Amino acid sequence: MQTDRYELPLSVDSGSAAHAYRDGVDRLLSANPGADACFNQALSEAPHFALARIGLARAHASIGDMVAAREAAGAARAVATATTR
Repeated sequence: MQTDRYELPLSVDSGSAAHAYRDGVDRLLSANPGADACFNQALSEAPHFALARIGLARAHASIGDMVAAREAAGAARAVATATTR
């Protein structure tokens, strides 16, 4: 089972997607560039990874790209219905 930095379970099987997601969260929370690229990498490995989709939405919102943020958030909501709580 893949986990986040706090050992909470992630609903993704791919180790490389989980790694990219963790890197994206680290970059987003530390205001470093490249979070969007990390989340996109995670999504290329696991297209239904809802947390990576909402992370991408947050990355877009953090730079003021609200159109892309809303689109990514909508995609996250669409795939989240098939994930675990």
